[in-house]
Amino acid sequence: MGVPLVPRCAQLRGRGNAKSIRYTEMMPLYCVGSSTLPLWAAVIAILISGCAALPQSKDTQPKDEPKSASSTQAQTNTQAIAPSAPVMQDLARTEPVTSAWAFLERALDAEAAQAQLLFLASAQRFLQAMRLEQAEIILNRTQFLNANPWVVRQHTLLRAALALARKNLPKARGLLARAENTELDDGQWFLVNDLKLQILFAEKNPIEALNLINTLSLDNRSGADVGALLARVFDALSMLTLQERNLLKQHPDIAEDSLAWLELVQIISASAWALETLRLDLDDWSARYPGHRATPLR
Repeated sequence: MGVPLVPRCAQLRGRGNAKSIRYTEMMPLYCVGSSTLPLWAAVIAILISGCAALPQSKDTQPKDEPKSASSTQAQTNTQAIAPSAPVMQDLARTEPVTSAWAFLERALDAEAAQAQLLFLASAQRFLQAMRLEQAEIILNRTQFLNANPWVVRQHTLLRAALALARKNLPKARGLLARAENTELDDGQWFLVNDLKLQILFAEKNPIEALNLINTLSLDNRSGADVGALLARVFDALSMLTLQERNLLKQHPDIAEDSLAWLELVQIISASAWALETLRLDLDDWSARYPGHRATPLR
């Protein structure tokens, strides 16, 4: 889900009003065509009916044939024990070009544990396409029975992302707090910190957002995830006016690393078309802030 790194000056050329990269814009948008309507109707019917949203095992037994004690015990054990770590849990991340509708179609014909992952992937893709109603139906009505901890965390994080998209910041922050202190895989680590940055900027608290990105441990994290978080901060700062950035520079609690972020944004915004001036200014910035976290963006 990372954002490709390209020279920031190239991205800013000709930008009158910079637009920040949002979590919901990091993936391609998938439109709803008429061919998807029967599928969506089937999903709605299943989720609203009150029945278990997750399909049961495909191994069926005739109604008139009583179940043996051994088969009943085996089924009970199967339902009670959920796999602790399915092989491919974050399907939206491992299948970046698969649409929400494709995930849904597969979920309707999948075993329970796999269907959980497919429903979550579909909801995540709907969120990325800003199709909030579809994502909300899946997240609010799908019953995650016997879900493993990863599924529970992912469901909570996606609900936080939905609350953020609905501009319900208190709810988004509350949901995020329930998930961030647990064991996270790479995708969930990225999602937690991306959502935290978005919430801080939405709350007009850029100083705390800068403190977060400056102190965040990036050891053993993928370049794509790190690049996406850095781009999130850069683009959010680019949305501020020159006056707002100057006021932040005068903040009594601003750290030197945060000041470097503001200066980098200002350099690129002011000199994007003057390439030689830009090169010299960036070289000077790098000399004053060697090894700064934002260096890859210059």
